[in-house]
Amino acid sequence: MLRLSSIFLLSLFLQGNEPGVQISNTYYLAKNGNDSNDGKTFATAWKTLAKLNSIQLKPGDKVLLEGAVLFEGELIIDREDAGISNTPVVISSTGKERALIKAGKGKGIYIYNTQGVVVKNLVVEGDGVIGNPDNSGIEILADDASLNLSGFSIENCKTSGFGKYGILINAQKDERCGLSKVVIRNCEATLNGEGGIGSLTHFPAIAHRDIKVLNCKTYKNRGILSKTSNHSGNGIVMGGVDGLLIDGCESWQNGEDNRSDGGGPVGIWIWCCRNGIIQNCISRDNYAGLKYDGGGYDIDGGSVNCTIRYCRSYNNEGAGYLICEFGYHKHPYYGNSVHHCSSRNDGLKNSYGAITISGTNDEYKVTNAVIHDNEIYVSAEKAINGIPSAFYFYAHHFRGIRFANNSVVVEKGTTLLRCDTLFNNQWVSFSNNRYQLRSGTIPVSCSNKKDTSLSDWGKILGYNFEKKKNRGANK
Repeated sequence: MLRLSSIFLLSLFLQGNEPGVQISNTYYLAKNGNDSNDGKTFATAWKTLAKLNSIQLKPGDKVLLEGAVLFEGELIIDREDAGISNTPVVISSTGKERALIKAGKGKGIYIYNTQGVVVKNLVVEGDGVIGNPDNSGIEILADDASLNLSGFSIENCKTSGFGKYGILINAQKDERCGLSKVVIRNCEATLNGEGGIGSLTHFPAIAHRDIKVLNCKTYKNRGILSKTSNHSGNGIVMGGVDGLLIDGCESWQNGEDNRSDGGGPVGIWIWCCRNGIIQNCISRDNYAGLKYDGGGYDIDGGSVNCTIRYCRSYNNEGAGYLICEFGYHKHPYYGNSVHHCSSRNDGLKNSYGAITISGTNDEYKVTNAVIHDNEIYVSAEKAINGIPSAFYFYAHHFRGIRFANNSVVVEKGTTLLRCDTLFNNQWVSFSNNRYQLRSGTIPVSCSNKKDTSLSDWGKILGYNFEKKKNRGANK
């Protein structure tokens, strides 16, 4: 007869070996580790990332790298290392200081065709934009359409020195692929080429779902001097997402080395997104590189029902807020808004407006956008070239744009409204805006030589140009 204690132990053994029951492990890497160890305690830690890459991680497993220690090489988490959303694989550091992964010319942390992964409290460095042109610091990549991948978190990480992105959410190879439930929180991305933080899908798919970028900083992502075919040097640029939130982020001094003559970088922007929100952010002192963009914020082509709210933009070479349709052929551009934001000293290069509206052609228009309850201050004091303006309307490919309840101050040597062609209040309506035009202001500048009178423009804008420009607000 078995004793009760023996029955109890047998029961525990059987429970632990039931199908589907996982026993998680914690693995350690340390400066004085040895790859011949079992890795399961700090005293028996492994030494290299190569050893870590050789084992299979299971749901609930943790990997802890010794804090303040440099580990060379790549950290690869692939489909053999499977977590699940509520029981992820966790990669982090021991103690209060972050471990450093020195990737050199390789990938930093590469998460491929798997899910349920948390990466936190790490520093990841590459050899620079020139030294590591083809990789990103932390990349999550999906290219297998049979997989439905979700549950990722990147927290308190710093990435720098990669030719692509500091952090990249990527499903660019197959339009059927996308990633969902991704959180990027309290991260820094600097000195990267393409951008600080980004997401990509196979154009024109909007395949990612529910991505949050929270309290992150992207700065001095200068761009790629040798790249002339497309823009580089963005701060945060998210594409192909349905249900995006960018909240509490700051982006500055990006884009200086952009050399594309067909487009430029922006501090914080989205494209091909649905139901996206940018809020409580600061974007400042960003560069165009050449002749385009370099702005604070942008809701760009193919975006639907997206909003920028409660944000600050200042000292940017491009537009404070760009509302732009570049020619996205799958979804019309509509229902986007900018409200309760501020723009101060934007449009310092190439004559951008604090608010700039730009469509591509008659097929690809900006439609049904609302700009309301914003504060705009325009000054030429820091202008590099051109003439800054409060409102700039590029070409004539826009309809149903509404400006309401905005407060606008226009200083000497700048323009209230600049446009490339005549429009009327059927295309753009202005209501209850407050204007202050200082002495020496250019009220309206229209490159179409059939310009109407200031009285006619006043009827469109809701402003009496006959009053002295320095008397203050005029509704």
